[in-house]
Amino acid sequence: MASRRKLKKGIKEITDFLLDDILLISLDAKEDDLQALEVLLNRVIDLHDNTIAKVGRPDGARNPQLVKKFYNDLKIKYNEEVEAIENELEKYIELGR
Repeated sequence: MASRRKLKKGIKEITDFLLDDILLISLDAKEDDLQALEVLLNRVIDLHDNTIAKVGRPDGARNPQLVKKFYNDLKIKYNEEVEAIENELEKYIELGR
């Protein structure tokens, strides 16, 4: 199914960007901040793994309306979590300046 593949690729791209940002920020981070960045890194990896696993198993597989609602909810939850992670990353970017 092409749309699942595109969704997985999009999730992977966003995850890669977040991981790159975390790793770049950690190069200039203070020793105290490294632990928090490691927790954030693990949070991104867990988000990626959990979301990819859910993409392959939609609720209500026999009902197209339920499947559409499932994917819309999944996208909304994923985007909210990514936004929360980006907000935390912004704190570390501002501290580095």
